[in-house]
Amino acid sequence: MSAFISRVNTLSSTLRPATLALAALALLTTGCANFNDAVTGTTSATQAASLSGNVHGGRQPVVGATVSVWAAGNTGYGSAATKLASTTTDSNGNFSFAPGSGNSYACPASNSGTASQLIYLTSTGGQPTTGITNSAASFLLALGDCSTVLSTQPFVNINEVTTIGSMFALQQFFSPTTEAIGTSATNLQGLKNAFATVNNLVNINTGTANTSLTVTGPVTGYATNPSVTITPESSKINTLADTLAACVNTNGSTAPFSGSATACGTLFSGVNSTAATDTLQAAYYLATNPTSTVSGTSNIASIYALATATSPYQPTLTAAPTDWTIGVSYGTNSTSTAGTYFLYGPEYLAIDSVGDVWVANYFSGSVGAGNSLSELSPTGAPVNQVLTSSLIGPSSIAIDKSNNVYVSNYGVAATLGTTVAEYTAGGATNTFTVSGGPQSVSLDGQDNLFVVSPSYKGAGTVQEIPAGSATGTTATTLATGLVTDFSAVGVDGNYNLWISGGGPGTTMPYNVVYQLPYTAGTTNYPTTAISTTAGGITEPEAIAIDGSNNLITANYSKSTLSAVTGSTTIVAATNSPYTTTNLTKPEALAVDGAGNIWASQAASGGGATFEYSSIANGGGALSPAAGFVHYTGESYGIAIDGSGNVWIGNYTAKPTASVQGYITEIVGAAAPVLTPIAAGLPSTPGGTNKLGSRP
Repeated sequence: MSAFISRVNTLSSTLRPATLALAALALLTTGCANFNDAVTGTTSATQAASLSGNVHGGRQPVVGATVSVWAAGNTGYGSAATKLASTTTDSNGNFSFAPGSGNSYACPASNSGTASQLIYLTSTGGQPTTGITNSAASFLLALGDCSTVLSTQPFVNINEVTTIGSMFALQQFFSPTTEAIGTSATNLQGLKNAFATVNNLVNINTGTANTSLTVTGPVTGYATNPSVTITPESSKINTLADTLAACVNTNGSTAPFSGSATACGTLFSGVNSTAATDTLQAAYYLATNPTSTVSGTSNIASIYALATATSPYQPTLTAAPTDWTIGVSYGTNSTSTAGTYFLYGPEYLAIDSVGDVWVANYFSGSVGAGNSLSELSPTGAPVNQVLTSSLIGPSSIAIDKSNNVYVSNYGVAATLGTTVAEYTAGGATNTFTVSGGPQSVSLDGQDNLFVVSPSYKGAGTVQEIPAGSATGTTATTLATGLVTDFSAVGVDGNYNLWISGGGPGTTMPYNVVYQLPYTAGTTNYPTTAISTTAGGITEPEAIAIDGSNNLITANYSKSTLSAVTGSTTIVAATNSPYTTTNLTKPEALAVDGAGNIWASQAASGGGATFEYSSIANGGGALSPAAGFVHYTGESYGIAIDGSGNVWIGNYTAKPTASVQGYITEIVGAAAPVLTPIAAGLPSTPGGTNKLGSRP
């Protein structure tokens, strides 16, 4: 199966082992350096910082360009950045900021006023071709924490590659109108992690796309620190950079010449219905309109044609892609002393409050190579792995507001598990007794945990483990007799419980969704569930809930999505079920911060997105017909983080023989969300529901 996406934060060292830095920052004599994006710490606003580098447009230095240092805004997404200093490139494209030079800058106080500690560079204008000024030549380079720049004084390289890498990672925080980068005061973590992701895509030291990186981290149970190989789509990054270079190495004109469109004209008009006016805007629209669709027509072919065999950044794609989204795979072959791989059958995913990715490694055959819980940093470095006997067929993950992680133990082979395990932020392990084969877990806004168990070996049940329960507690049964298999459980903003009855409909009536409506009282929930088949619900293996308390189901065998809503009385959305060629055997669902629905897909190996209105009102998909295809195979779980990255678990397929397990990231493609999911739910039933909204 594979990942299909449908649109119709690293834990602090006080909680868990710290992640190793991706790379040391060094000042190289060649005039380029690799910048470490660690973004912790504070600096005084009075201490001047040093920074130098070079600006290149394609193969040529950009002469006379204006280079500015900016502190990202912190009053909203794309909010005004604070200019710290500006200078001009010399005849070789070089620039520098240095104390006492007249163009020095000082780091802002820690995230104070309207400026954050996260800084970036822009380069505008100048002469990328001898004697010819191009006012449309605009570049971006994300640096990271200002205090790190202060201590390392790096030499950096700004070009089309760094512009693409920086923009795709930071697209959700960029304003195309003001060309500023900023975030809300409540999502500095998401912006911090997005800055860090840039270094997975491009090497600021050389100004080139990374082909692969290997990162390690100290993890208990390993004789040698486990490693993860990071593989971005470097050929696509080069191709995108070359499309910008085709415009940069001109005078920037968009007017036709001798009847032929200019490179800038083709690029600017092809990326968005409102044409871009410079290459930085073009990079933004390439990221946010990844099919380059204008007036219902995709312009990918014409934009792709701007990158040729003689373009400056090689190698490039050998054919036009179906979309411009950038994927990254995180693979490993590292083995613990117990013989367990760090990633093996990584089926289910969840994101904690600081952006760490938690992966349930499910292996149905035995308790050997899989059956563990792994934690990776927001940039993919190994952080932690749970290898205790409390894990047996982990099949679902839920994380509470305090970053305590709950895992359902479905079981292996013919033996069903009967526990849910909790791994606290402080490192303790608790277990709770539940019905056989717990398949899905979900939390409400008060950290009460709900568990659904399947019916194919008995009556399907829904149980509750109240917040603060002591280890060894037996879950309270809320309802039983449900027809459930391959099921999921979720909680809406009114604290209603939703349970999908997914499964092969040939033997039992699995085409159903259940609700346990919340009513304040001694028990809160009735013992008999309400069932519905409204909206074309058919084998609903996964569910998602948005900020309006709509329930969306992934109808596996029918390759459709359904939407219903209501409490006690359940009604279907208009035009439900939603059918499209962009969706084939959806396995899991997630809602991003714009309310868009993302689905992992079993058949296509890709990902696609839909607006909710696509389901409710019959709108069109926002992804290409094949979905967004990136290093995916046999994909199940899907999760979205506070930077807008989409993470996908790939169960069995391996990109190479040397990689036992891997997960996939689609960089910056979704609107950021509050993480973990439970943080989006109100603390009291009926309160403000922040599911499907930006933090």
